[in-house]
Amino acid sequence: MAILKATQFYSIKSLHEAFEHCLNVDICTFTQMMAFLIVKHGKEIPKKFLSKSKVAHYIKVAKELEVPKDGE
Repeated sequence: MAILKATQFYSIKSLHEAFEHCLNVDICTFTQMMAFLIVKHGKEIPKKFLSKSKVAHYIKVAKELEVPKDGE
């Protein structure tokens, strides 16, 4: 259900990049996708459609990712 909500807040391009990342690291989970999106776009967007505890979890996972942020 959360993936459907994410499509309302992220562009197709962003979701595609997140999915490609998941395939590249061979971890295809919503957690991995959200962590990637948080690294790329910040934590404000998921706060619009996820609980505080879920956002905190995804931020924790995001801190462990080695993904260049936009503009780097």
